[in-house]
Parts: sequence; C-alpha cells; structure tokens
Amino acid sequence: MSQRGLEALLRPKSIAVIGASDRPGRAGHFMMRNLLAGCFSGPVLPVTPKYKAVSGVLAWANIASLPFAPDLAVICTHAKRNLKLL
Repeated sequence: MSQRGLEALLRPKSIAVIGASDRPGRAGHFMMRNLLAGCFSGPVLPVTPKYKAVSGVLAWANIASLPFAPDLAVICTHAKRNLKLL
C-alpha cells in the first residue's frame, strides 16, 4: 500500500457511512453517532436510500450521488449485501 493510501486509511479527511441509519441498534446508527460525537472533524457523508438525513446530516441515496469522493468509506450493511456494494 502506498504512503498516500495508508494516510487516507489512518487519517481520513472525509468518511462516507454506507448504510447509515437513524434506527437505534443498527451498525449505521452507531457509526454515525460515534463519528459525530467523537473528535473526527471532517465531513461525514451518510449514504442510504431510506432517509433524507441521518443524525441531522444530509444523506445521499447512493455512492454515485456523493458530492466528492471520500477518503474512507465504512460499510454498515448486512453481510449479504457487502459484495454487491464493493
């Protein structure tokens, strides 16, 4: 892995949460809550077709609709959907 790739993985400037959710108990809900409550200061981009916003942050229906390419994407969906998303 290149130095730039490692930097994006370990110190991302923006993070997309694929499968973001407002439903408590879901992985996408925990990820959004923790990123917003933690010390991450960059843009958090929730990706979900179910909600217009997640945790008060404007959501995008799919990856292609994101306004820019995030440094890191975290997949928070059921395992059976992950291969298709990748």
